[in-house]
Amino acid sequence: MRRLGALLLLGALTVALLPAAPALAKNPLQAETEYTLDLTNTVVDGYLLAWVGTIDGDIEGCIEWWIELATWTNITKPDSPAQAGHYTMKTLIYDECGGTLILETRESGTTTMANTSWRTNGVVTYADPILFPDWDGRRVHEGGRFSVDVFPWEGTSAFRLN
Repeated sequence: MRRLGALLLLGALTVALLPAAPALAKNPLQAETEYTLDLTNTVVDGYLLAWVGTIDGDIEGCIEWWIELATWTNITKPDSPAQAGHYTMKTLIYDECGGTLILETRESGTTTMANTSWRTNGVVTYADPILFPDWDGRRVHEGGRFSVDVFPWEGTSAFRLN
């Protein structure tokens, strides 16, 4: 009986003396975006700036979507509405337009012209250590619709970090 008591005491002391693990965010972050096709043809380090806009919700600021040119399978048959484009991209979110980078993601996605929709999945590769200290490495999911009835094209999407 003494042996059991000593083991229990040792176990309790071990647990009490262990350093506490950093608290991880439990709830997902969610936001909505509004964006427009970027017409500047800006290419930096093999990425084309495709869309620019605003993000509002648990994350607020300006958002940019950069398509990696080496992986982009562009839609080559505009007359075939079922055609899909595949790509990898990085998403950059700033606290304000022209401001400080607060989040960066790497994602893979698909755009389908039949219903003018897109979706991506990826991971956070940079999170501001003050604003989002435990979001680096978290999963990101995006998806939205865009309109080709106006030019430049515009759309809305949902942005979610788990």
